Amino acid sequence: MWFKSEEPWKCFTRTRLACGLHCDCRSHSKNSYVKIIDDGKPRRWIIDLPLEKVQEVPKWLYPMQSGSRFQFLGMGEGDGRNQELFSYIVYLQSKGYEKEEIKECLQIVNDYIFAEPLDEEEFESICREDAFKPKSELRIHVEEKPGTFDHSEFGKALIENYHIKTLNGQIFIYEDGYYKLGSNIVERKMIDMFQNIKHRQRQEVLQYIRLCTEIDEEVLNQEPY
Repeated sequence: MWFKSEEPWKCFTRTRLACGLHCDCRSHSKNSYVKIIDDGKPRRWIIDLPLEKVQEVPKWLYPMQSGSRFQFLGMGEGDGRNQELFSYIVYLQSKGYEKEEIKECLQIVNDYIFAEPLDEEEFESICREDAFKPKSELRIHVEEKPGTFDHSEFGKALIENYHIKTLNGQIFIYEDGYYKLGSNIVERKMIDMFQNIKHRQRQEVLQYIRLCTEIDEEVLNQEPY
C-alpha cells in the first residue's frame, strides 16, 4: 500500500501499527527500496492512482511502540479483549490521538484483528463517553514532573477504571466476568499508563489501592463490581 505524508517517516520492519497489525515501511528520501519485480515479473498494482489522489496515511496505520502489550491478533473469548481495548483508549490518548481516531482504531481491531470480535453492545460499552479521559486527567497517566507525582490520584484512576477490590491484603481485578489476583496486572497497567514510573512509586500506589479497596469476602461475592 502507498500513502502520502507531509514529512518523511523512518523506515521500519515488522513494527506494530495502531490497528494491531505488524508491517514494514519504506519512506521517501530515505536509503531504502521497495520490491516491484518478483521472479522476473512486475507485481500487480491493484489500484493505479495519480499521485494527487493518493491518500494521506490514516492514524490507524501509524507505528506504535508498546512493547509486548496490546497483542490483539488472534484474541478471542477469555483473552481479556474488553480490558485490553479499554486500556488501549488511554494509551492512544497519551499518544495524542483524538476520540474519533481512537474509535476508528478500536473498530478495526474488533472487526478484523480479533479472532472473535466483541458484539456491538459490548463494543459500544467500551467506547462510551466516560471511557475517554479529559486532558487534565490524562496527565495523571502520562506525565511526571519532578516532585509532583501523586500516588493517590494515580491510585484513584486505577480503582475507577479497573474495578479493583482487595481481600485479605490481596488485590483483585475484575476481568472476563470474574475477579482474578491482580497485583502484577495492576503494575503492568501502571507502566502502560506511565512508562517512567519507578518501582517505589508503584509500591506507593499499590499500598494506597489496598487501603482504599479492602472488603470482606461476603461483599466480594455479592457485588462483582
